[in-house]
Amino acid sequence: MKKYVELVPAVNSFHTHLESIENLPIDGINIPDIQNPKRPMYEIKHAIKIAHRNFFSVIPHIRACNHANLRSLEKIWDENLPEKILIVSGDGSLITPKNTLELIESIKEKYEHITIYTALDQYRNPDEKAEIRTLMDKITAGSSGFWTQPFFDIETTLEWQDRIRNTENGESIEIYSGFTPVETESSKKYWENTNRVRFSENFSLSKTQQIEISRSVQEFLRSYSKNNHIYLMPIRDPDPSKYVQNFL
Repeated sequence: MKKYVELVPAVNSFHTHLESIENLPIDGINIPDIQNPKRPMYEIKHAIKIAHRNFFSVIPHIRACNHANLRSLEKIWDENLPEKILIVSGDGSLITPKNTLELIESIKEKYEHITIYTALDQYRNPDEKAEIRTLMDKITAGSSGFWTQPFFDIETTLEWQDRIRNTENGESIEIYSGFTPVETESSKKYWENTNRVRFSENFSLSKTQQIEISRSVQEFLRSYSKNNHIYLMPIRDPDPSKYVQNFL
């Protein structure tokens, strides 16, 4: 089971966060392409160069709404052509699943060696069968697997594992399941309102309980398939190493 950590490239914390986890036994990091005028961010091109000093495996996490064509992506890569890349649609209202599929196809056509991952959004689409069809279209276009929204209980995890693993060639699909702490009511409301997360009735803001559940989910994923991996999102944590160490 591979373990990645997602680090936001905020100018005031990126170096410190990299240093806090660089000696931990993780497989690499993914860096989201974030544009936030209220919180200065490194351009992803620069953040990737910084991160490569600390980690061998750095996965750019690209929003298609910011980079709708291959030429735009190539400006990010410069001389650091990635081995792996994560493509998500992002929040652009004009970005459709078709746009994302075309972007995947154009990358694979020119850079066949790049492993492309795409997003599994297990919450926002109420039509689960339609979401599965979209996922299979991504596989056909050239995606090797999916990075999920965070899971907060084992029941939802099991449901989506079954749905994907029971598709044609589903066992060979790589799935990176996300985990993140939700320790305040405002954070919980963010995930409910923005990402349409449906927390279970017994969900608790207790950090200890969340870690226990997340560890149980991790062990379930490990036993379910050799192609299950995890990534950790220590959002707004001043010391992400403490959260990450709970999963090592």
